[in-house]
Amino acid sequence: VETQLWGGLVINGNGITNKCSDAQRTGGTCHVQGEGKPSNYGGNNNAESSGVLQYVVVKHPGFEVAPGDELNGITLNAVGSGTVIQNVQVYSTYDDGVEFFGGAVSVNRLVALYVQDDSIDWADGWVGSVNEALVIQWRDVGDRCVEADNQESQFNALPLSNPTIRNLTCIPSGARLPVGTHGDSMGAEFR
Repeated sequence: VETQLWGGLVINGNGITNKCSDAQRTGGTCHVQGEGKPSNYGGNNNAESSGVLQYVVVKHPGFEVAPGDELNGITLNAVGSGTVIQNVQVYSTYDDGVEFFGGAVSVNRLVALYVQDDSIDWADGWVGSVNEALVIQWRDVGDRCVEADNQESQFNALPLSNPTIRNLTCIPSGARLPVGTHGDSMGAEFR
């Protein structure tokens, strides 16, 4: 399955991320640098709107935009709950399908097909939800259906990640290294 034909979709919001302190959030100085082309995200408004994303298919992303930095299919950086994301599909991506870095956005009706890394991934204090999702991994690649973190370097960073996943069907590949691209296929990993 072909991947890495382009970068991927990145949305930067003004929501809350635990990569910033309370003082930075309230003082308007929360500026976390995103992946790919340098851009900043983060703020103090988990209800903010970063727009509407409906009926979109993101196909063949995951291009390495900088050394060791592949983009996800859809990256949601501190995107707030006022954002509408529904009926989206990520198809054949080299990195993660959808990754949430803080914020409170919810995704309704997600399909993630042939994602070579984690299909649904979150960190940095995300408190939104994924409602009605189908994940199908390719027969010999695919890492986790769900990778759940708070913050990789500081597990107790506040606010804690606390999302909700409803009605998820995951069909893992069963791939094992060295065949898999990023790791052994598995259902969910919570750290």
